[in-house]
Amino acid sequence: MFKRIVWHCVFPLLIGFIVYLFFHKPNLLLHQWLADHYSIPNFYTSIKDKPVAILLLNHVPDALWDYSLTCFLILCISNSIKKYTRAALIIFLVSLTEIVQLFFPKQFTFDWTDLFLAIIISLVTLTYSAYEKKTTS
Repeated sequence: MFKRIVWHCVFPLLIGFIVYLFFHKPNLLLHQWLADHYSIPNFYTSIKDKPVAILLLNHVPDALWDYSLTCFLILCISNSIKKYTRAALIIFLVSLTEIVQLFFPKQFTFDWTDLFLAIIISLVTLTYSAYEKKTTS
């Protein structure tokens, strides 16, 4: 169980954090705080004109977060709940992390693509998890 949490919950968050840290436009509170304490390179200026890189920077960290949260919820939400109810609850909770951004426009940037990705990643992760459970049982 511990190994599963590290690989499927912690590791994706770490990768997303690294992307934000080194490649995101250095305007986040994270960058300001780190600049006050450490000298950390940022490669945003060298990739900012590449459309594919910007697409990846804007959506991959969120997709990794969605995957991590879905995996965590799969592990935490009781298996005693009906399969489709459990799946709907997980998709709703993961989607809610994107929807809540609508209500805090100064702190977050709501994006329809991120909401779509949250739903798709949750569905794919749930489907794979169910398949994996069937094949290992």
